[in-house]
Amino acid sequence: MIYLLVYLFVEIMVSTQFASSLGGLMTFVEVVISAMLGAALIRRTPMRMMEAMQSIKDNGLANDHLRLLPIMSVAGGLLLIVPGFFSDILGLLLQFSFSASLLLKITKNKQHTRYNNHYETKFEIKTKPKGTNKGDDDVIDVEIIERDSSK
Repeated sequence: MIYLLVYLFVEIMVSTQFASSLGGLMTFVEVVISAMLGAALIRRTPMRMMEAMQSIKDNGLANDHLRLLPIMSVAGGLLLIVPGFFSDILGLLLQFSFSASLLLKITKNKQHTRYNNHYETKFEIKTKPKGTNKGDDDVIDVEIIERDSSK
């Protein structure tokens, strides 16, 4: 929720600055052109998807950023369709692979730390000395202890 409010604040501030310097007619032209560009990019998504799949096939790589670049292109296209200068800037940045891969790295690191640091699982394998119970020589007793490290 807070991110949405920050985005709206920045969008309004940037849009008013650009609109006051460009004027009403040029702002309208920019909004129409960016919406048409965003729609064209979204229409081109199947082709970009095929290019990414061909690149994965040729290079033998299953790299996350190669698979997600078409998705970033669609997100950028949607941001270009939304009226506003800040969303247009973000939409154009998502069209370049370096900024999309940077965004993927940032979000991947956040998800990694969010999901992997909450619980610590410890496995202890306890074996009984042979000969204590007849017939239990092949049994291994396992105890799993989970600790919540966020407390």
